[in-house]
Amino acid sequence: AARGFAERPALRLLGTLPRHPNRLAGLWFSPAGRTLASSEADTGLLRLWDVASQEPLGEPLTSAHVAFLSVAFGPDGTWFATGGGDRAEFWRMPSPRPDGEALGAPDHAVDAFEAVVLSPDGTTLATGGPALTYGQDIAEVRLWDVASRTQLGRTLTGHGGGVEKLAFGPEGATLAVGGSVEGDGVVRVWDVASRAPVSEPLTGHQGGVGEMAFSPDGATLAVSAYVGEGVVRFWDPATGVRRGEPLTGHSGGVRSLAYSGDGTALVTLGAQVERGLRFWDAETHEERSEPVAMEQYFDQSAFSADGLTLATHEDEVIRLWAIE
Repeated sequence: AARGFAERPALRLLGTLPRHPNRLAGLWFSPAGRTLASSEADTGLLRLWDVASQEPLGEPLTSAHVAFLSVAFGPDGTWFATGGGDRAEFWRMPSPRPDGEALGAPDHAVDAFEAVVLSPDGTTLATGGPALTYGQDIAEVRLWDVASRTQLGRTLTGHGGGVEKLAFGPEGATLAVGGSVEGDGVVRVWDVASRAPVSEPLTGHQGGVGEMAFSPDGATLAVSAYVGEGVVRFWDPATGVRRGEPLTGHSGGVRSLAYSGDGTALVTLGAQVERGLRFWDAETHEERSEPVAMEQYFDQSAFSADGLTLATHEDEVIRLWAIE
């Protein structure tokens, strides 16, 4: 059964991963939370880690073509896709090796693969980024059939300023697209089959979209902002209508968020000045327990899909935490 958070959640350090002296592009968990990927933005190195043992899985992955700026795991955790620059590539685990041909963008889409995400069943890959299209700063999102490596239908356009976040709904029928920090801070929700907008754009995320998470039943989309008081807003993705009041407990934006596996609560990690973990009732949006303080400033962080494992990077070290 899917798990929720304890009545009074606590944070336990699981372990630390060997030093990462370079700036990270990001951290990503596999769907079951058993594997963590970490990518160095400057060196282009991608490392895979076993979460339970904190041991590396195989040798670091390098590419002669691009830095790995995003990672998306397949549903069974045995393969993954990477995005960066002008291509998306596919890899088989545990010792990463290429898995079929890469995806390439049309010549005019310079950075069309900086964000990648896989549908829950692993059949569809969505890609986006701050692509310059014919000299205009208009980002494009593409949907690809993983098996045939071909684009599915038309390109999704109208994402002003760039695309930074992508999230499939739990059934894979919808795709949420979040604008970049430099962009309009708007989330657009698309119907995957028809490639048509599901609702009006979701607005009001100051400073750009931080993170997005669908509730396990797909009825709610939580969206965090980088600045402002109402730093997490809740939406009905089918109608574009706000659901309840925003979360206002974090004073300096929200870096990461996740729903509990049972969908009854969500956890948020503050950014900047206020760096605590807060736990919220998914229905009432009220705090469920006292915040859990975290002392360090994180340049990267990520939750597992069920919100029970947290990875943070600061001071050249990746730490893994259990929320229990």
